[in-house]
Amino acid sequence: MGCGRTAPVPPPIYPEHILDGAAFYEPDAPDCGFGKALEQLTPTGGTLLLPAGRYLLREPLIVPRRVALAGSRSERKILQD
Repeated sequence: MGCGRTAPVPPPIYPEHILDGAAFYEPDAPDCGFGKALEQLTPTGGTLLLPAGRYLLREPLIVPRRVALAGSRSERKILQD
């Protein structure tokens, strides 16, 4: 049998309020500045759009309920161990 897909997968639907992570990026901050963006999204929910690249986080990002992380390219991984 195998694992096959019979139809293309539609693109994801993200919560409407979208923040551009590039506007919050701070290379010297332990969370690269993305924590401030997540704090702004906490009361309303929404999506934090992360710019392409690799980020060395020195403290964890706490992603609130009703908040999604999205990469600039949908085929790329967002989180890596």
